[in-house]
Amino acid sequence: MSYLLKNATGYNLVDQGTLSGAYEISPYDGAVQLIALDGDASFTVTNSGLAATEAKALSVIVTASGGERNVTFDSDWKWAGTKPAAISSGVSGILSLLVKGTAGTDIVVAYEALGDGT
Repeated sequence: MSYLLKNATGYNLVDQGTLSGAYEISPYDGAVQLIALDGDASFTVTNSGLAATEAKALSVIVTASGGERNVTFDSDWKWAGTKPAAISSGVSGILSLLVKGTAGTDIVVAYEALGDGT
């Protein structure tokens, strides 16, 4: 099966603001999204609008402030590498997501901390 990768050219940087609690990442909000955590967070993805042969790639830059922040993710996501359990205070990390369908199992994620942190 082949996929059409949307938004592969040009990057819309979208600041999603400061948050905690449940948060739905939308691949329609931009290819690069910024999120600041001021509390623990649980992430899911809104991907119901994708056709069966479409895919979207996006990066979410997550920064923890004011203390270590515990993070959880949809249990159906497939991880390339280690899934973070927490992000240290003052540390940013990049969640790279490939969304290639409408189910949680259609999401492949990688995470890399920038600087010292988990």
